[in-house]
Amino acid sequence: MHFFFLLNSDIYYNGINPDASKQLNVDYGFGGGVFAYGGSEWLRFSKFTEGEKDWNERVLNSTEPQQLDPPIMSNEEEKEELSLIQTNLMDYVNQSALQFITGELDLEADWDSYVSQCEAKGSTEYVDMANEIFQNTKDLLGM
Repeated sequence: MHFFFLLNSDIYYNGINPDASKQLNVDYGFGGGVFAYGGSEWLRFSKFTEGEKDWNERVLNSTEPQQLDPPIMSNEEEKEELSLIQTNLMDYVNQSALQFITGELDLEADWDSYVSQCEAKGSTEYVDMANEIFQNTKDLLGM
């Protein structure tokens, strides 16, 4: 047996009951998205608009859940080494992504240079080190 939670018809929240005279966040101080999106699937769907239900059902029926990458179980020294590489590398990656998006860098003309800079900033070293740590600790993860 499923229970469905509905807003009173005179209360508006996030597209639900658009003509309502009261607002859940303004009149009742409820501003978090947990009302609309938290909880189990049946609870979430009970509060979706018809459009949200349709979209979510299509997505759920046409996609496979993505497997999470296993954690890198590094010791303190390894964690420090990885962090030193990652900080500089990710600053460059984020900056370059913005430049590719805005057209400051051309994807075809500048890609090889971008990859070379990632490698110069330690991307290969990072991946190799992470893979080595994983190989040494995968038994702890039950893999």
